[in-house]
Amino acid sequence: MGLKRSNLEEWGITDEEVIDKIMDANGDSINETNATLDSEKTALQTQLDQQTSEIEELKKSTETSAEKKST
Repeated sequence: MGLKRSNLEEWGITDEEVIDKIMDANGDSINETNATLDSEKTALQTQLDQQTSEIEELKKSTETSAEKKST
């Protein structure tokens, strides 16, 4: 649930200028948080991709090693 104008009005804040400032500050905070989360998500996806690649390389290496032993 996000902050809504109606919440502020219910809480007794009726000055439109004050409501606008509160909503702007809340929006800025949300945008900053979203940017941080996007950045973290990208970093985690990169790590996951790298680790997946490493696992695939290890699987291939293990298969090659097993094939050499069986011959």
